[in-house]
Amino acid sequence: MIIAGNIIKGRKVMNQFTENDLINNIISANNFAEIMLIYHDNIEQLWDYTILIFDDPMTQSINKEPPLAQTMKLEVVKVVSIFKSSFCLINNVVCKEMMRNSCADFEYKNCFDLDVNMMNMLIEIHDNRKNSKSNPIMTDLNLFCNDVTCFPYMLENAGKISDSYVEECAIRTLLIYNKFKHSDLHSFSVDYQHEEQDFQDTKKSIDFMKGISNGENEFDRILLLQKSIYALILKTTIISFHNKNGIKKKITELLEFVNKDLGIFLEREIVFCYWFLKNRNDDRIKEFFKKIQTNANNIVETIQGMSWDLFHLRFCTEIGMANDIDDGAICMHYLVTKDKGLARLANEHPIKYFIHKKGDILPTIVFEKPIYEVIKEIDIIKNLSENKTERNENFKNGNIDQLIKFLENQLILGNTDIIL
Repeated sequence: MIIAGNIIKGRKVMNQFTENDLINNIISANNFAEIMLIYHDNIEQLWDYTILIFDDPMTQSINKEPPLAQTMKLEVVKVVSIFKSSFCLINNVVCKEMMRNSCADFEYKNCFDLDVNMMNMLIEIHDNRKNSKSNPIMTDLNLFCNDVTCFPYMLENAGKISDSYVEECAIRTLLIYNKFKHSDLHSFSVDYQHEEQDFQDTKKSIDFMKGISNGENEFDRILLLQKSIYALILKTTIISFHNKNGIKKKITELLEFVNKDLGIFLEREIVFCYWFLKNRNDDRIKEFFKKIQTNANNIVETIQGMSWDLFHLRFCTEIGMANDIDDGAICMHYLVTKDKGLARLANEHPIKYFIHKKGDILPTIVFEKPIYEVIKEIDIIKNLSENKTERNENFKNGNIDQLIKFLENQLILGNTDIIL
C-alpha cells in the first residue's frame, strides 16, 4: 500500500509534550494529516508507536480497495471485523520515508481467526469427506485456508485443557484443523493421512493452551477481559429483567456497577448493552441478544457464549493485531463465524484510530463515534472521570470470579436483594 502526500515537508518542531500529551493530541486529531504531523514533529518520543487510521477521507483516496469482508464472495460464512473501511498506517518507518519522499509504502496481510463453531464445522466436514467438496462452508473456507488461525478455539478451551477428555478432543480437533491449513480442498476431502507438520503444530497448540491454564504466559491475564465482559452482560440482563424504569436509570445502574464492582470500562461492550437496555428490538443488537428472555433455559450458558463471542471479536482485531505488530508484521484480523447476530453487531460502533505502543498488551482504541454522542441521557464523561480512581482500585483489588458467582446467583434465583 502506498501513502502519498505533501504534508510534512518544511515542518519544524514547535512544542515539547509528554508522551501522554502526544497520545491525547492524536486521539483528538481530526484526520490522517494531523496525526502524521504530530508523529513527525515528535518522532523520537513516538518511535515505538504504530497507528492505524480508518474511515478517513484521505485514507480512502490513498487506498481505494473496498473492505475485504465486502469483497469476498461467501455463501454461508461471515467474515467479521470491527473496522469497515480502508485504512492507513503510521509508524517510524513510514514517517521517515514520508520525510524523504513525500510518500511511503508498507505491506500488510490478512489473517482469518476461526471461531469455535467453525472449528466444529471442520470436524463435521472431515468426518463426512464424501460430501465435503459440495459443502458451501468448505467452499467458503477454502478461499483463505492458508491464512487462518485457531486462537478463538485455543483461548476458549484453555481453561478446560487439564481435563483428559477435553485434551483428547482438542488434539483431534487441532489435528484436523492443521490438516485443513496445510492442504487444499481436494486433499482435505480425500486424504486420510496426517503429515508430520500436522502433529508438530498440534503439539505446539496444546502446549500453548496448557501454558495459559497454568498461568505461564500473558494470555491468562488477557482472559480476564472475557470474564469482565461476561460479568457486564450478566448485570445487563439482571437490569433488563428487574429495573422497569427508563433508560436513564438503567444506564446509571449499569455504570454504577462498572465503577464500584467491575472496575474496568469496556466501551464497545457498554455501548452494545446500552442499546439493548434502551430497546431490545433495536436492529443493531436484536439478533445477538435474542436469547436473553425471562423464561429462557440455560440463560447463564447463553450469556457465557455471548461473552466469548464479544471477547473473540475484541481479541482478534485488537490484541491479535498488537501482538503481530510487536513481531514485525501488520496483520488485519478477521473473525470467521456463522453467527449472523455477531456479524451484524461487529459493523456497529466501528474503530476510528488504533494506537499501539510496542510491548503493551492492550492498544488504545478510539471509536468513530464518541461514547458521549451515543449515551446522551447522562453526562457519561463526567461520570467516568469522577469515578476513575475508585474504578481502578476496584479492578486492582476485586475478585472477578466471586463477582461472577454473585451475579449468576442473582440471575438464577431472580433475587436482586442478594448481597455480594
